[in-house]
Amino acid sequence: MQTQTGAVITTAPTPVVDAPLVIVLPARFDTHETHRVTEAIADAAQGASVIVDCSTVRFMDEAAIQSLLDASLRCAERNGRLRLGPLSIAALVTLELTGSLALFDLDVDPADRWCRR
Repeated sequence: MQTQTGAVITTAPTPVVDAPLVIVLPARFDTHETHRVTEAIADAAQGASVIVDCSTVRFMDEAAIQSLLDASLRCAERNGRLRLGPLSIAALVTLELTGSLALFDLDVDPADRWCRR
């Protein structure tokens, strides 16, 4: 089941055991969109695995990065795990230049961290 809330699309876990919640970020992920991601993560069940799909991101600001870091900590506090899924080149470069990439778990092959869109 998919629910679209503004620019963030969340895919609810399927009946498959331990299926993660997938959150697809908008192309412009900035201070105006962070509350949507925060709400989607807050709705995740205790101990849920969350994958944040960054494949469509074309712009990301400091507030967006901070919201992802906060969400990662929130998941860990609830015995869950937040991982970044496919990364657009823009998301990858932004996270690398800010030194933030190393702070996240990645749900992609380290040799192929970005989505070639």
